[in-house]
Amino acid sequence: IYQQSHFPVLGRRILFSHHIIADSKRSAVVNWAVELGLGGFSKIGWPGLILIEGEEENCKLYVQSLQRLRWKMLVVRGEQQESGRPGQTLDDLRVIRNNRFIEFGTNQMSEFAQACRDHGLEDLFFAALKMKPKSNTNNKKKKESSNNETTSNNTRRKKKGKKG
Repeated sequence: IYQQSHFPVLGRRILFSHHIIADSKRSAVVNWAVELGLGGFSKIGWPGLILIEGEEENCKLYVQSLQRLRWKMLVVRGEQQESGRPGQTLDDLRVIRNNRFIEFGTNQMSEFAQACRDHGLEDLFFAALKMKPKSNTNNKKKKESSNNETTSNNTRRKKKGKKG
C-alpha cells in the first residue's frame, strides 16, 4: 500500500482593516489565532493590521472566520506558503516561535513594523500598506526594474500670468 507522506505547509497572511476597535473583534483576532495554533501580531486602531503564521489550512480557516464578522473593510493584502521537506515539522518552518500572538496598540505601528522586520516578514508589512520596500542593493530584481522604468516626468512648469 502506497501512502503519500505528509509534508507540512506553512502559511502566512497579512490582513488590512479600516480599523480594529471593537472588543469583540479584538478578542476574536487573538483567540481564534491561538485556538488554531497560529502565531502572529495585530495592530489595533486605524488602520488595523493582522499578520498570522501557521498551518496553511488553519490560515485559510482563520481568514474565512474573520471575514464572517462585520467589517467596514477587511482584505488579505499578502500571503506566503512554504512547503516543508521530508522530516521537517511545521515548527521548523516558523519564524514566529511558540505560536505567540501579540496585540499592538493604536499608536504602535512602528513597533508592529519592527516585529515584522525582526522576523523577516517586512515584505508582508509593506504589502499590507501597499508600499514598496526601501531599495536594497542586494536585490537585483529591483535594480533591473528601476533601470527599465521610463521617466516621462518632463519638467512641467506652470505659466505664471502677470497681473496688470
